[in-house]
Amino acid sequence: MGHCFTFPRITVLILYCCCFIITATTAVDPPTCDSSYGCISSIRQEDCAKGEILISGGSLNGCCPGCRGGRTYLAVCNLNIPDRLCAPGLKCVGRKCIYDRSTCLHTMHLDKDLVGWIPKCNLDGTYAAKQCRGDRLSGRCFCYSEDGKRIFGWDWYRNTERMTCACSRRRDKLEKEGRFDVTLHCTQNGNYEELQCDSGLCWCADELTGSVQLGTTVVHESLWELLPCYNSTLHGESYLRQCESAAQAQKLILKKFYAHGTVGVTFNEIPCDYDGAYGRYKVENGV
Repeated sequence: MGHCFTFPRITVLILYCCCFIITATTAVDPPTCDSSYGCISSIRQEDCAKGEILISGGSLNGCCPGCRGGRTYLAVCNLNIPDRLCAPGLKCVGRKCIYDRSTCLHTMHLDKDLVGWIPKCNLDGTYAAKQCRGDRLSGRCFCYSEDGKRIFGWDWYRNTERMTCACSRRRDKLEKEGRFDVTLHCTQNGNYEELQCDSGLCWCADELTGSVQLGTTVVHESLWELLPCYNSTLHGESYLRQCESAAQAQKLILKKFYAHGTVGVTFNEIPCDYDGAYGRYKVENGV
């Protein structure tokens, strides 16, 4: 009888101890940016103190935008001493802070009176897609790549409230990744045209983002005329425009040559703009 009552008690004690050990040694995940912090989205560069720059990850352990300062241009710096680090947009080389031209933030340290124009930067250090110069009456805005290069798209400053340059940015990125057959069509200001075809698919696009319009669907390119945004007068019988058709044929021929091991074949490149029209040609010696 003694064994009947004692054995269960020992078992319970052992289980209790095991549970206690597991509970005591279980690791707790550290808080993440998504779960623990709420960022102030209205903070602006104007809210930063003199000498500070608004950047992504500048506050709350790198989770939220914030103002961050540091050593100024040509000041003595030391990567191993926290209060001697260079300000965002600068880098420490030879114990001096110099411009870090790999980021747009270096332009924040330029003298506007000397350079005449300072571009707008995103908080992550890339260039803003839309860059404007001049006043709102006669000034103009242009599309720029993330690394600060002029790309297709412009409009008068007064007309740019809905200008995003999203289409031009997307095409530029895809082509830099090696896509030679991108067929997205951009409007003059770098936004998306309503009807889009690329990679064998067609859809009615939101002009600002390029995403599929609500209530419509994506179809195979052979069915593009069934889309509600298709207009026979505007779009005709072929999605590709004259310049694009010639350029695409040229690139497909080159691709076949390379596939069969034939190299060194060259053509006079046919430049097309992102709206499908012929681009600029460089004329040398009358050719």
